Amino acid sequence: MGARDDTGVTGVTVMQLPAAGVQRPRSRGERGAALIAVLVVVAALGVLTAGVFAIAANGYKASTWARDRVKALYAAEAGINRWLFLYDSDGVPRSNLSGDIDGINYTVTYTRDPGDASKYLLRSSASTGGRTCTVSIEARSSPEAWQHVIFAGGNFNPPRLENVDPASGPNGPVTGLSPLDVPRPDWGAYRSLLEPDISWATPNVPPYSGNFGTVTPVGAGPHYYAGANIDLILGPITGDLYLSGCNVRKGIVGPIFGNIFIRASNINGPITGQISGSICIEGGNVSGIGDAGTVIDGDIKISGGNLIGFGGPGGPGRGAHGGGGAGAGGGVGGIEGEIKGNVYLDGGNSVVVGATVDGSLYAKGNTTLSDGSTIRGGVFTEGNLHLRGDVTVGHRENLPAIMAQGNVNIQEGQHGTLSVNGVVWVDGNFIKGGGTLVLERGNLVTKGNANLTGNGRYKINYDYGLLDPENQPPYFSGGKTTFAVLRDTWTSSYGFAR
Repeated sequence: MGARDDTGVTGVTVMQLPAAGVQRPRSRGERGAALIAVLVVVAALGVLTAGVFAIAANGYKASTWARDRVKALYAAEAGINRWLFLYDSDGVPRSNLSGDIDGINYTVTYTRDPGDASKYLLRSSASTGGRTCTVSIEARSSPEAWQHVIFAGGNFNPPRLENVDPASGPNGPVTGLSPLDVPRPDWGAYRSLLEPDISWATPNVPPYSGNFGTVTPVGAGPHYYAGANIDLILGPITGDLYLSGCNVRKGIVGPIFGNIFIRASNINGPITGQISGSICIEGGNVSGIGDAGTVIDGDIKISGGNLIGFGGPGGPGRGAHGGGGAGAGGGVGGIEGEIKGNVYLDGGNSVVVGATVDGSLYAKGNTTLSDGSTIRGGVFTEGNLHLRGDVTVGHRENLPAIMAQGNVNIQEGQHGTLSVNGVVWVDGNFIKGGGTLVLERGNLVTKGNANLTGNGRYKINYDYGLLDPENQPPYFSGGKTTFAVLRDTWTSSYGFAR
């Protein structure tokens, strides 16, 4: 038993507790765990700090690279622009053209397209900050004439520029040029393009000969007459009709469900009515084609023949039924009605057209478009072109709307409106003696004067699509040229400088 104290209570062992506020010493294990925790936190902060610095450094490097790329791009484009400027100045292409912009060097090289001598591939390279940029474009040398609303070798009278859009600037009017500045067309190429693919071929049937009154051939055809004298050929006729060395006193009246081939014959009356095919005339004379009710589904081709005269008092009449003043052999014939194909007149004489032509009109001689004419595929004449009354001329694809080897003359005082949509090219003078000229969308190019001093009004609007060489008229050469970049050919690439 334990000892008792004076109170008689048996003695016990008493543990003395530490006083309040006095820290108990930690064990060795506790001290190690704390150290590990501190090291983990410090390591995490170090990794985070390093990541922040790495991101900042990469961002700076990326922004530097992006800045260098943009600088190199601008310098490469500046090299392209300088190459084009120098070429426009003297027409000399530069190989390995070099220079600098803001201390960044560039080099421009070029190659020619083996299939198109007017087309160039330009490459310009520039480097900065270890980065290089190469810009490539395709460009083509093209006549400057198509890049101005008016391009005249002579004068533009009067210079009322409020009626011209644009009135100034890089696409505004340019006048007082040398005739050598105006491009010239290849008429042979245009004749080949516009000539209908139809010609005389002797049919493999025996011909009818002799004297006849009114004839209406029967059967499926072909119907062939040679050396015959016929009063009138009257439809309906099924199959092709051939006339060789014939005289037809009163003409040919449809409907004819086929083509008409005429060779070395005289048709002293007009060809009218519904013609479901084409009309081909080789030699001889025909007194007009069509009237107000005539519809020709194919082409009209006159080669070596003439549309002979129908003229009223004081001059040629309108279309095939203009009157009888000039008489046969007067040298002026007429075409009227609706022609759904091309009209190709290689006879060399004057012709009056008062028709709606869905295709193009080509005439080797002088041509007059009379009131109510609509030529949707353009007018091409190797003589003079006269316009009377309300006339509408369009164009097809990128061909001109009007192309004249002589003068273009708008007549009839203050009456009538010429509405044109497309390029107008004139080797002589463009003269508006009266009426109203509306060039809805295109441009006017003339080696002579653009004379708009007559009565009436005019409005000329530039077609900005002509800035693309792909939209400019083909088969032209010579003249003052400039370089134009082809649409959708600009490319760029980047890499490290070597």
